[in-house]
Amino acid sequence: MKNTVRADFEHASQKGLFPLPDWGSKLKTDALLATGAGLQLFIRHAADIVIVDLHGKATIGRANDFLDGELQQLIEVGTSDMLVNLTDATQLDSSSIGSIVWAFTSLKHRGASLKLLAPRGNVRLVLEAVHLQELIPTIEDETEAISSFKLKSERGAGRTAEHWAAVVSC
Repeated sequence: MKNTVRADFEHASQKGLFPLPDWGSKLKTDALLATGAGLQLFIRHAADIVIVDLHGKATIGRANDFLDGELQQLIEVGTSDMLVNLTDATQLDSSSIGSIVWAFTSLKHRGASLKLLAPRGNVRLVLEAVHLQELIPTIEDETEAISSFKLKSERGAGRTAEHWAAVVSC
């Protein structure tokens, strides 16, 4: 079952007509969040993986402020594996790339991970130009991307306390 919330980021939500969700209590509920700035985010889940679907332009101003705020909220509530789906993103600029890199490094410092899914067209060209795909794992197929998170957790789950003690002492 999907719970859909639509809000014009600056107008209706500030007037209290469409309050933004409290991620702490609704993280397991799907939510469609929209801005009037040409960017929509759809948050969904596959097991413990949070998938952030971007639709439209993520550029400096309201759209990137919205993206940055949502990524921060997801990280603050304890998201450990995040997949940013860029299939329907039509434009990224340096501000949105900065927000994604911030989320990636924040998660990495906590032992969590972020991966990118299927950038297309100009978005792919921009990511290649700044060599972001060399830093952040980028996968073309969603099923493969989800499996790659599971493989990481399965490898880590099989380690003993002695193994981790040996790793730490090296």
